[in-house]
Amino acid sequence: MKKLISLFATIAVAISLAGCSSDESNANQQGDITNNNPQEISPEEKSYNEEQERKLNSAREFISGILSEEPLERSLTKTHPAEKALEFFQNATFNPNISSLTSIIAINAEFETELVRRTSENTMYSIYRTDEGGFIYAFFADYNSERDIIESLGVFYNSVYAVKNLEMKDFSSLQIGDDISLVERIDPAVTPQRNLAERDFTDVLQTKHLLIDGLLFIDYKKSEDSYVITDIQYYEDFKFEKDLIVYDYSILESDYPQSMG
Repeated sequence: MKKLISLFATIAVAISLAGCSSDESNANQQGDITNNNPQEISPEEKSYNEEQERKLNSAREFISGILSEEPLERSLTKTHPAEKALEFFQNATFNPNISSLTSIIAINAEFETELVRRTSENTMYSIYRTDEGGFIYAFFADYNSERDIIESLGVFYNSVYAVKNLEMKDFSSLQIGDDISLVERIDPAVTPQRNLAERDFTDVLQTKHLLIDGLLFIDYKKSEDSYVITDIQYYEDFKFEKDLIVYDYSILESDYPQSMG
């Protein structure tokens, strides 16, 4: 993963080298004497840098405080309204073409984040229980952006809504052109997502399915009064690449819906 920008954790310290000066009055000098001194930064820039450092440290402390290996039945105590949560996470999904990002701190302000699981040095996920019996898996990452010299911590990039454990073989009968109702029969998590799309008069829709044996994306387009499948993509390693960024959707086996009841 090569680039992500953090709205809440920007640290930029610019250091430039001062020019050289020579002492022309000393005739015995062998050459120029060069003095390299850091350029003074303005009070405004210093204040900005200190504020970004404070935010970054705050994020580090928050994530450290909720990192957990405890079983989910003991960790998840809150229940969130399904429609409100699904809409929020859908709107917050990362888009590398725009500058608006959502941090784990910002998400916690809307939906209390009770735990975080680390899946690698720079990726992690959290889980939110809904009042309809499903679970929202929110995925985050820490990156360094070479382009902007920005350190990003706990940036949200996407989510998956799951109701029950499924495998790729459960979807093997689906074909391009099939109605979304056939997908709903397999995975009930699709229904609230379709309802949101219909409410907002959305012409295209994508459902994501976090399977036991991989990650499944299904794309749809509006056709009369329903949605029909236009594409099916399966990622056995749980990793999806777009715009040179690799998104990791892997979770612990014990964190699938059937493990939580």
